[in-house]
Amino acid sequence: MNMVLLLFALISLLLAPPGLGQPRPIEGVEILEMTELKTGIEAGQFDVILDVRTQNEWDTLGHIEGATFAENLGSFGSSSSGASPADFDGCEFCSIVVYCRK
Repeated sequence: MNMVLLLFALISLLLAPPGLGQPRPIEGVEILEMTELKTGIEAGQFDVILDVRTQNEWDTLGHIEGATFAENLGSFGSSSSGASPADFDGCEFCSIVVYCRK
């Protein structure tokens, strides 16, 4: 699958105040249900699983096996903790899942 899959849009919807409605569709972005995420991971469907929770959540709550840690996408690459954009060089057509807490 040569599509970037982002769970981030789902997270944004879940964290948004009530009444904001549905997110606008974004080309190449698919919102996954938890069962779809689990099935996709088990099937090896995703090239990258990106965990954008806090360092504390990563350390204390655990994480999906094989996930890449990238705390705070707003400062992606400017922190010493977790991944940076350079870690994804050559992955322009990878299937990427981004997940956070509910």
